Amino acid sequence: MQHVTQRTDCDCGLAVAAMLADASYSTALAVAPAEVAAGRRGAYPAEIAEIASVITGRPWRVSRVACRPLAGYRPRADRGAVVLMRPIDRWAHIVAYETELIPGRSSRAGRLIIHDPLRKTGSCVSCYTWRRRPVVRLIWSI
Repeated sequence: MQHVTQRTDCDCGLAVAAMLADASYSTALAVAPAEVAAGRRGAYPAEIAEIASVITGRPWRVSRVACRPLAGYRPRADRGAVVLMRPIDRWAHIVAYETELIPGRSSRAGRLIIHDPLRKTGSCVSCYTWRRRPVVRLIWSI
């Protein structure tokens, strides 16, 4: 997964859509809804899935998940995105993830790498600052 950083305060979803699709920020911006492309608001999870679908030609799905901390999260797919919620003010932030495979072990035994568009590179979940934030939505490829 190519890491993409966000360019404004509200475009984490757009950067994540680009990461999911292995595309550039500008490619994701070109197919984003008008309000998102204009920077008037961030992308909703369903819009992120749609942007990734348009670019990749594969369907992406959004699911609600039990509010568990990211640190204990076990993904359904080798790559996807999660919506993290800050309970105090209901502020949401979207990050991409991928499973880094461990040689000789199954894909479910891989190490979870978080790609936060606020940061310059990905990091393992155990090193991620917001690992205790609850996951409330999951975006994954069917």
